[in-house]
Amino acid sequence: PYIVVSLIANLGKLSREDSRRLALVGGTVLVSLWTITLCTVFALSHTFPQWKAGSFYSTSATDERRELDLVSLLIPSNIFESLSENHVPAVVLLCICIGFTLAGMRDRELIIAPLDMLAKLLIQISHSVTRLAPIGVFAIGASTAGTMSLEEFGRLQAYIVAYTGGVAFLGFVVLPLLVTTCTPFRYREVIHVSKDAMITAFVTGKLVIVLPLVIEQTEKLFAAHRTDQPAGSGPAVDVLYPVAYPFPHTGKLLSMLFIPFAAWFVGHSLVASEYPKMLLAGLVSYTGGPILAVPFLLDLMHLPHDMFQLFLLTGVYGERLGDALGVMHLVTLTLISASAFIGTLRHDFRSLMKYVGGIT
Repeated sequence: PYIVVSLIANLGKLSREDSRRLALVGGTVLVSLWTITLCTVFALSHTFPQWKAGSFYSTSATDERRELDLVSLLIPSNIFESLSENHVPAVVLLCICIGFTLAGMRDRELIIAPLDMLAKLLIQISHSVTRLAPIGVFAIGASTAGTMSLEEFGRLQAYIVAYTGGVAFLGFVVLPLLVTTCTPFRYREVIHVSKDAMITAFVTGKLVIVLPLVIEQTEKLFAAHRTDQPAGSGPAVDVLYPVAYPFPHTGKLLSMLFIPFAAWFVGHSLVASEYPKMLLAGLVSYTGGPILAVPFLLDLMHLPHDMFQLFLLTGVYGERLGDALGVMHLVTLTLISASAFIGTLRHDFRSLMKYVGGIT
């Protein structure tokens, strides 16, 4: 429900002109960040060592396998069925259409105000539920530790090491250098804006609570770089962050690495032809978060559902690290988009090619 109300409310607040510019500029930056992340997932999935797997029994081994139907996944015949069965891509696409349409309507506040209140209510409920999460994680960890062999636990390190390396590479190399290449901001300034929020997100495990902090730091950075050039119209920083927040960030998408890891773990590594389907379906399904997306992708790639228990076990560490990377993702998206709106975005093709060559 939070996905529905937050997407519609945040997109509906924009004017028609700002909606178009945001869809063009912000959408281009967001797709670029997604592309970089998916390429990183593909590259890291080939770092797992070779080994000979034994048989792996799963309670879902006899389940009927379903092929991916993109039409029904994105355009369902019954949206309420999609809501009840957690078919996130269809729900997200519908909410985006409603939000952009609402932006051009009169008296839109009559709808937006109740949706904002409902979003705050859902966040409070979510916070209450997450207080019980440590108990559940402890029980899952205890059960897994008692039934898992040392050899299997050792193989789990392959995912943890690869995921940690991906977070460090994206969070401290790829994303901040992309900002310095496309904007007048320096590397040290980008890190200064992000570091406190990244630490807080990692410690608390909640990205949403650091939004006020990162908005304040970003506004200070733009104020320090204010020039005499006429500023263009566009969404303010405190609008860009909430609009970008519901979409999958780099930290979430990087955990998609667990799917090729799960295939490697059970001894059936994914072949190259399976990656486009997995990455495309994962991109749209991760809007609902890893907890919804990972079981969906395991089923899509015909992998044992029992592997989801391993994902929950690594989530204590992985989710916090992913939220820290999510801060850098939001900062990168906002700095580049806002620079484009006010006309300070750099268009140096040579510098961009140096950046692409350097990270490659």
